[in-house]
Amino acid sequence: MNRILSAFAAACVVLSACETISPLEEQEVSAVVTNPSSSTSGSLQKDSVVFTADLGAQTKTYLEYDSSKGVYKLLWSESEQIIVWDYNTLSDEYSAKYEFCDMFSGAGTSTAQFIGSIEADRYVAIYANNYYFPIGGKPNIGLDTYQNYYAESISSYYPMIAVSDTRNFQFQNLCSILKVKVKGNGESLSQIKVTSKAGEPLSGYATVEFENDEPVLNFEEGYADVTLNCSSLTLSNEAQECYIVIPAQVYADGLELVFVTEDGQYMTVSTAKNIETKRSQMHEIAVSFEEDSLPDGMYVVGTAVGYPVPMLEAANRSGRYERFVSIEKNTPFTIVKWENGVKTEYDIPEQELCTAPGAPGIDYDWGRLSEGQSYGGMTVRKDGLYIVVVDMNEYGDLYAPQISAVPVDWKLRGSCNGWATTEMSMTYMSPTSINFVAEDVIFATSNAEYKFDFSYDWFISSLDYYNQSPEYSLITNLGVLESGALGYSGSNIPLGGSGVYDVMISWSMSDGLVSNEFSYSYERKGEAPVQDYSACRLELVGASVADGSPDESSWLWDNVLCADNDGYPEVSGTTYRWTWSTWLYDEDDCYKYATKTPGFKIRTLNYQYSGGIAAFDLGYSNVDTYNSDYVYALDIYNIMVGESGNYDVTLTLDALTGEFTITVVMTGNTRFSGSNESL
Repeated sequence: MNRILSAFAAACVVLSACETISPLEEQEVSAVVTNPSSSTSGSLQKDSVVFTADLGAQTKTYLEYDSSKGVYKLLWSESEQIIVWDYNTLSDEYSAKYEFCDMFSGAGTSTAQFIGSIEADRYVAIYANNYYFPIGGKPNIGLDTYQNYYAESISSYYPMIAVSDTRNFQFQNLCSILKVKVKGNGESLSQIKVTSKAGEPLSGYATVEFENDEPVLNFEEGYADVTLNCSSLTLSNEAQECYIVIPAQVYADGLELVFVTEDGQYMTVSTAKNIETKRSQMHEIAVSFEEDSLPDGMYVVGTAVGYPVPMLEAANRSGRYERFVSIEKNTPFTIVKWENGVKTEYDIPEQELCTAPGAPGIDYDWGRLSEGQSYGGMTVRKDGLYIVVVDMNEYGDLYAPQISAVPVDWKLRGSCNGWATTEMSMTYMSPTSINFVAEDVIFATSNAEYKFDFSYDWFISSLDYYNQSPEYSLITNLGVLESGALGYSGSNIPLGGSGVYDVMISWSMSDGLVSNEFSYSYERKGEAPVQDYSACRLELVGASVADGSPDESSWLWDNVLCADNDGYPEVSGTTYRWTWSTWLYDEDDCYKYATKTPGFKIRTLNYQYSGGIAAFDLGYSNVDTYNSDYVYALDIYNIMVGESGNYDVTLTLDALTGEFTITVVMTGNTRFSGSNESL
């Protein structure tokens, strides 16, 4: 089956590219029990089992072509390992019986011996790079998103499986191998990234099943890319051979291969559609490297980011560019500009680790840009998602053209933590996608809501290292837009009820627009524990609180007034009630100054943790309007009352449901009550 590689885009040039297929020998594996009493080996322990195995592949394992058979063979190297399971215990992932068996002899050959002590009526033996507990009685393995180049070697375990009622195993290969032969003219190849155009998984976690006696990988969590790190492989007229392990399957829209050099050059080629890779087959592709020209624009390039990432022009400042980018630590990247087919390269002769303004500020990398390539580019100190901001200083108000790489370590902020911060963990990273999760987060109230932020202040006021120019600021929070997508400074994201949740945010490279690249999800795992609010102190705050003391919290919203009983609630079982008796609401005070925000809210004292309860605030959405006087909605947040006068305000909490209810009732000279007429 010969297929011709076609160019991915008109700008992609391929001098030569073709595909051929070579078979891989199916592995024969046997195992025998050695009688310890008659063993002459001092390294064997009592009850040890010696498994004799033919082939496998680790980073140290290498390939050999058997011309007499016309097949490739994988040969064992030192210190290999297999895992052997008791087949009859796989149905219970928490008590499944298994043992890792180390190689005893056979390095450099296709037959190796492994020792262990597991006994079973039926065995499952696996050779793979990542092992996981079984799912639904099926073996579970992982295929690496990143593989490493080794000369004449497969960079990752070439996975195999065997099922047997005896200790004589017949292993079967699970994957195919992509052999890429690449020529060049002195370029230093950094990596080859392979992507399935229709989204078929090339890496991830998969169970192993058998269909008509053929082993098949079914991915529980799959990713449509795999990257071979090439360790600065120098290209020449003699083809360099690179081996990549990929799943055996049909790729409906074919594969895309991106070749990236250390200095940021890249080339993209694409295969034809409907390519089928079969297990125990090696698919060979031959190419010659020639750098692609790119459409006009600014790009982040280099080993740290893989292929060039186009930046987006900022809407509010000419000459400023931004883009979320996945960056590998301690690996260089820089900026190039393409215009009318001409590339201008930039380097970073000056780099500083800075702390952004804020409390606390976050550390980020800042660099000065200059034309040319002499300094090796910029590096970051940890793997992860970054927002790269470039300003070419077209207005002349900055120290120099500059670049900032700000780490995007997402934090959860919401009613779960009083709008403080809960750190999220990065669970997966590739050049094109990154996932974050906050697990077992307790949302105790019925009006549960949250947002995402990667600073501690919702924005960074300046990224300009020298001048601290406010023109060089950055919004750092995402909320939900009317469309339902995420966007900068969007609204709070509602959960719809109290409970214990896992909350996720995912980034996937697309067109650079936040609404298209970020998505969120959550999973409710159970009921929220009933919280004790008996020591929680509350206060009124706002421009319409006429009697009280000045608000000295970060809100600085005019006055505060503590609830009766020094702010503590009356308690009856799991019902809590706070009351503000006969306080003065000043409607006119709302409008004395144009800068004032009208109305009032209820919050924890000074908007801080109180009595073991995370800080929270409540507004119009919690008001029982039918049983309140003169309350109307200027917005959905603050409570507005249409008449000045004395009022009783009551807040009732049902801790079992997490539901808060506010009533506002005029006392004394009441004109009417029990209604909610808008003024």
